[in-house]
Amino acid sequence: MPKLLEKRPEPPDLKEILEDLTNSEPDDVAFNFFTVNAKSSQVLEVAHFSGVAATGKQSDLGSSSRPRGEENKKPQDQLSEVDKCYERVTDLIESYNYLKNSQTTLSESCNELEVMGQKVQEQISELKDHLSHR
Repeated sequence: MPKLLEKRPEPPDLKEILEDLTNSEPDDVAFNFFTVNAKSSQVLEVAHFSGVAATGKQSDLGSSSRPRGEENKKPQDQLSEVDKCYERVTDLIESYNYLKNSQTTLSESCNELEVMGQKVQEQISELKDHLSHR
């Protein structure tokens, strides 16, 4: 009987996520994925941006004690940064899958070529034998 996977924990709710964002250290890798400017160590203000995108109003989450985004960027600019990052990740995944599949495909093609090469050698030998008996 196959072993059943354990039940996955419930994802955090918005309040827990916001609490994590507020209490995280500035150099916490988990919250620095969307680094916008490595020199200034600023990150996208995800909570603030999602509040503006969802309601059209600025949320009170934007008043955190440390910077969460570039103040001069519009939400559309921030979205384009997220979109660019998403595109890079999906391109990387596609490349990985292509290379993974290419290994199998190349191995199969190599085997086919070896079989075809052997058949060609056999046919050449047959032709030589046929011509030598004339």
